[in-house]
Amino acid sequence: MIRLGIVYEIHRNRVIVLTPDSEFLVIKRTKDMRLGQQVKFHIQDVKKTMKPVYKFASIASSVAAIFVLVFLYFRVPFYDNVYGFINVDINPSVEFVVDKEFEVLQSKALNEDAKAIVKDLEIKGKDIYRVIDDFVDKCEDYGYIVDEEDNVVLVSASIHDKSMKFFKSIEDDNELENFLININKEINSDKDKAVSGKVIKVSPEDRKAALKNNLSMGKYYLMAKANASGLNMSIEDIDKTKVSDLIAAIDNIGSIITSISQEDIANLSAEDKAEPTNNVLESTPTPTSENQSEPTVEPTSKPSTKPNEEQKVVVDTTTGQTQKTSTPNTNTNKDSSSTNKGKLNIKLLSNDNTDECVFINSDMHIINKSGKDINLNDVKIRYYFTREDKAKLKADVYTYRKESTKGKRTDQVNTNEVKASFHNVSGSDMYMEIAFNSGVLKKDEYVILNVAFFNENYANMNQKNDYSFIENNNTHTLTEKVTAYISDNLVWGKEPY
Repeated sequence: MIRLGIVYEIHRNRVIVLTPDSEFLVIKRTKDMRLGQQVKFHIQDVKKTMKPVYKFASIASSVAAIFVLVFLYFRVPFYDNVYGFINVDINPSVEFVVDKEFEVLQSKALNEDAKAIVKDLEIKGKDIYRVIDDFVDKCEDYGYIVDEEDNVVLVSASIHDKSMKFFKSIEDDNELENFLININKEINSDKDKAVSGKVIKVSPEDRKAALKNNLSMGKYYLMAKANASGLNMSIEDIDKTKVSDLIAAIDNIGSIITSISQEDIANLSAEDKAEPTNNVLESTPTPTSENQSEPTVEPTSKPSTKPNEEQKVVVDTTTGQTQKTSTPNTNTNKDSSSTNKGKLNIKLLSNDNTDECVFINSDMHIINKSGKDINLNDVKIRYYFTREDKAKLKADVYTYRKESTKGKRTDQVNTNEVKASFHNVSGSDMYMEIAFNSGVLKKDEYVILNVAFFNENYANMNQKNDYSFIENNNTHTLTEKVTAYISDNLVWGKEPY
């Protein structure tokens, strides 16, 4: 049996929750619990029952205050479990209503193609991850996903406006962002499905604008982008077209879903224009599809380096602890050129070209030009940036695979084999260092890596003046502003410091 309660007290391994029946129950604590949070728990999770409430006269006023807070001020019914809305577009398009634990409460077809699938979809007792997985399977069964084609699954999510008022007033709520990151990983790491995923976060205001146009949140975004690109597509065209075809037709969408700008909204045609709002969609990192043809490497000048004997401070993303790391050796001759230059080349695509973003997301090609096999556990890659916030930095690796430069094979590798750490050089100048636990990069191979880093509190990052950032690029570009090392010797790029 599922129960509801409000977190009243937090202890080391347990919390006390207050139920609508005026009971105080002791349940096991989880890391994400906060004071005042509405939680759902199973009856078997109850460690101890403390009732009736009159035994606790000393806290009666606090009890009353909590109920006033929940029922009157925020005007959120206690049993109103709707937390957010998840739209999934492939064509078909569907909407799922979820509670705070991301269990699906309701499903709704958003177009004709989805009606039969929704009727055939079992959602009872399932979380959103399982339901989306089932929905993709059903789309494949119904012939909407074909192995030989480019199939994009676009997931858009918005918090319920009532939930936003409640949770944002009590805690720094990150559940929606975490869901988008996790579902993005699941879709793009599923080798059994011929699909790729893209995800966006939508404000409640923009969701309402999408509803006015009878579109999903994701397709409303694509309509804005299409019209901004001069395609002038009608609502009917948008509704009936596959997401992958829409994205292919929009030449400036890039490889990651970005925000709806006010310029995009202004460019909507008069008959399709929704009521504009001041809120924009927020983006999350998305792995991108790659071309398996041999990458073209252009000749460049010798990388310039300068000696630096000072040890760097490392912040490990897994522990948050600082540690000392040895400084890679660089050539100290006047021309500052590495004797190992050319063993590796780096191509970079900055996936989000906006000045400010939550995630700094990059696709990297690490190309073996040495003519022989290279042990990857000897390789380190550095991306240089300036830090604006004091929050802990975190990194996620979304894609890691090795491909032949001759286009003959692809080897998918577990992303756990890649480790990212953050090094403080001086002041706010930092770099992210990427290392590999094991593996060999053969002489005819290159690594494809998609990695994003962000502030743990999801504060915006300004990348405009970051050394390694490539502005306004829509393809993988050879760059010396990302450096590569083999056995701590610089073999590619120019260090900024």
